[in-house]
Amino acid sequence: MKFKIWLENNNVNVKVDLSHFKSLIIKELKELHYFSVSRQSNLRNFKIDVNLIKKGLKNFNKLQDLLNNLSNKQYIKNLIKEAEKWYLSLPILGDGEEKFSAMKATRHLSDYEDSFDVKVEDIPEPNHEEDAEEIIFKTRENMEVLKKEIESIIQNIDWNGSSITIKPNPGYEYDTISFEPTESAEIIVGQKSALFTLFRVSGKNEVEDIIEGGEEEEEFFSNNNEKNDYYTLIEELRRPGSTSVGKNLTLYTARPIEDREYFRKTKTLPINLFLTSNYDHASGIASDLSTSGGARDVYRVKINSKYLTQTLDGPIKYYMVRKENAPIESINLI
Repeated sequence: MKFKIWLENNNVNVKVDLSHFKSLIIKELKELHYFSVSRQSNLRNFKIDVNLIKKGLKNFNKLQDLLNNLSNKQYIKNLIKEAEKWYLSLPILGDGEEKFSAMKATRHLSDYEDSFDVKVEDIPEPNHEEDAEEIIFKTRENMEVLKKEIESIIQNIDWNGSSITIKPNPGYEYDTISFEPTESAEIIVGQKSALFTLFRVSGKNEVEDIIEGGEEEEEFFSNNNEKNDYYTLIEELRRPGSTSVGKNLTLYTARPIEDREYFRKTKTLPINLFLTSNYDHASGIASDLSTSGGARDVYRVKINSKYLTQTLDGPIKYYMVRKENAPIESINLI
């Protein structure tokens, strides 16, 4: 109860929105049903094309046995498996026509085999909302766990009151929506479209699709408070406690030469400033930008990681300053 009162007193608004997820699942269930109905209709009217089989399987060593036993379902089934192994082993020569024709022939035979068992009656349309109910219920449970985690994070950090919307993302299998409850979600921070994607991998949070900043960032954030909340939440989801107790890092940044006087004297960095862990990389960025945006200086910066959001991991790491006027240990022009 105390936690709930704290959330209300601090104007923290975290909500789960399943509307898009629900509509996607129901839409996919409907499409699956329509596909089944269409498939059933096609199989009812299926007519075998012997010439297509002869052309595609002309070099298959059991072609004549197959043609002599087209009415024997079990025999056809076994031969289809052999034909599939055969055409998969074919090398792709020239335009690949032989392999393509063999594939078409075996698929045609598979349809012919399926047509033996096609039902006479139509497939009744199910209640798609009822079918989706269990997926949506379990997904809602997963999102509520995530909501509580985010609310707990907010309670323990310096939060500026940005709203948060959690929208579950469906899983995919071979470009098709999975009918399984999901743990991944889009997290939207603030009133505009500042979002990132959260995945659960082996019980740990992985964050992707982070806004890297730039001139277009006004379309994502209403103000610097939202920007700060966005990057702070990302860091806390990745590494709990990292925005409270960090470690000093030595990083590099390329800044316009006309700002030299400011950066040589500054004790803080502005929000959203880009830094990298590699000097050569910063120097390369300075060189690339000098042709279009004017000459650049490269600075070595010592700053605590609690003021940063990591936007790229690997041998070369990228960071963004996530807090306005973030204090620094030192800054030196190289």
